[in-house]
Amino acid sequence: MSDKVIPGFPGQSPLDFLRSVYTDENLPLHARLKAAAAAAPFCHAKFAVVATSTTEDIAERLRRALEERMKIINARATEVLPPPPKAEPQVASPQVDEPMAKPFAHDNKSRFRRF
Repeated sequence: MSDKVIPGFPGQSPLDFLRSVYTDENLPLHARLKAAAAAAPFCHAKFAVVATSTTEDIAERLRRALEERMKIINARATEVLPPPPKAEPQVASPQVDEPMAKPFAHDNKSRFRRF
């Protein structure tokens, strides 16, 4: 890392100083990148969560939301379905012991392939 002194101007703000560092093409790239990273939060907006508050009590808002939900639930037509018929037990057929064939054909020639 070089100890090159970077001159600043009297009365120059820190942000202007960082801006002059990262725009100076004669400085090493790592110094310019550090200056750009340090100046970025002050140059660009940051996304943030903003809470909105009202004068209405949270309990009142919850009660009103539940009332709206009940209006939707009560407005739906409900249909009562009959219970499904009970399935009758089925008797399993006895299995016959038969010799089973191999599931896949086995080829010993292609077991060790050479490319």
